[in-house]
Formats: sequence, structure tokens, C-alpha cells
Amino acid sequence: MKRKFLVKLAIGFLIFLMAGAANATVINFDDIAAPPDFASQTPLASEYSPLGVNFAGTGEVLSYIGNFGVSLDPPFTYNNFLAFNSEASAFPPETITFDFEIDFFSIDFAGSIGTIELTAFNNSTQVAVNSLFSNSSRSWSNVSLSLASGFDEVIFNVTGTDNSFVLDNLNFNGSSPVPEPSTMLLLGCGLLGLAGATRRKLKK
Repeated sequence: MKRKFLVKLAIGFLIFLMAGAANATVINFDDIAAPPDFASQTPLASEYSPLGVNFAGTGEVLSYIGNFGVSLDPPFTYNNFLAFNSEASAFPPETITFDFEIDFFSIDFAGSIGTIELTAFNNSTQVAVNSLFSNSSRSWSNVSLSLASGFDEVIFNVTGTDNSFVLDNLNFNGSSPVPEPSTMLLLGCGLLGLAGATRRKLKK
């Protein structure tokens, strides 16, 4: 009975490790109590640090009822988005850093007319750039980066005539920072070894 329990526990830890080693995460900003206007909010910073994600810039999480004039149809998810408006001193670039390497990043945006640009860095070294021109101020579009070698920082920037826009559904694939994969692997292997030793002992 003890051996079966240890085997199940070890397998459970290894499954948890594999799930955490390469998971997909979506941040839609809806878990923040957000006002409808810039004057009542502060820039997004470390609110998502428990997920290993931090923001640096002037973008603020606002409620959709602030009426940015964008479509409220999918892919938008109620109730919030990350908002920018140059007239409210909230303008790009927005830097998003990760406590671990990711291999995919995407974000939905609406309300900007100009060139949307994502720049990826790994250990402060630029590794990729993806840009596209947006000519629709109301409907939602998506911009993404995919890189097999991994990256740990993304800078979102907009250049053009319109710097009033919103972001939603930040999506990334990466390694879970908690618990550390190496720690979990050692623990899982140790439990499997203990289960094997117990089995050999019972056979004697």
C-alpha cells in the first residue's frame, strides 16, 4: 500500500512538472478593479508578478465603460483592457518582462491607426521584431511573436497618427516560475527511487 502511494505521488509530481514546464497563459486584465478614466488609475506595473510577468510603461487598466470607441465584440473579453491615450500621458512603448523564457507571445489590440511593433529580447539582446500596419480604429486585430530559441522581454510600440488604443488578451507560452522545474524533477525522481527501493525491500 505504501509503495503504491509513493508511485502515485511521484507520477503526480512529474505530471505537474510537465504541465508547468510549458504552459499557456492568458492575461485579460479583467481581474483588476478598474475605473473608466485615466485620472483615477495608475500605470500597470507589478500586478501580475505572481505569474512572473511585470509591466513598465504608462498603460493603465481601464473599464470598457470609458468608451474608447472600439468594438466590444470578441476577441474582447469583458470588462477591462490595457488602455493608452497620448493626451492623458499614457502612450507607448510598453515593456513586458518575464521571469522565465517564453517562446510565443500575442496580444489583441484596437483603436490605433499606424504601425504596431513587437520587439523581443533575451537577456537584454534583441532577438526578433514583428510589425504590421493597422488601418482600422474600431475592430480588433492581433500581433504575435514566435521564437524557438525563447525570449524574456517584449516591447509593444506604436508609431503613426493615432496613439489612442487598447490591448486585451495577452497570451504567452512559457515555463512556470513556481515551482522551479529542476526542484520538481529532483523531487519526482527521488520519490520514484524511494518507491522502487520499497518494492525491492518487500520482495526480499
